[in-house]
Amino acid sequence: MLRKFAICTVALAAGLAIFSDAEAAVLSSVQGKVSVNQGSGYKPAGAGMQVGPGDQVMTGQDGVATISYGAGCAQTVGSGEVLVIPATPVCAAAGGVNTGAVVVGGLVVAGGVAAAVALSGGDSKKKNPISP
Repeated sequence: MLRKFAICTVALAAGLAIFSDAEAAVLSSVQGKVSVNQGSGYKPAGAGMQVGPGDQVMTGQDGVATISYGAGCAQTVGSGEVLVIPATPVCAAAGGVNTGAVVVGGLVVAGGVAAAVALSGGDSKKKNPISP
């Protein structure tokens, strides 16, 4: 029983880790001067850099950056702008659906149901109820 519990706990933790990665934002395109402040001052940024909620993306007068949130959701930072990465991707806030998060979230829920079924017994002995 304890082994089943440990396996289910590890599976659920892995599912949650995948879910949080699904929400990661990435600078998918960088042109000109683009800098990112992740809490320790602005530093030059390049394509492929991961950014998270609260990070600031700043473009110079010749800079443009595209932030990809996954599942086809993207946001452009025009020249001379500063954008704070939101906790909720712009597409989700605008009523769009982040299909990656929905799929992974569904898998996490299914894993939780499977864990509940696995932990619910497995003992074929008939037991008398505790209360009458």
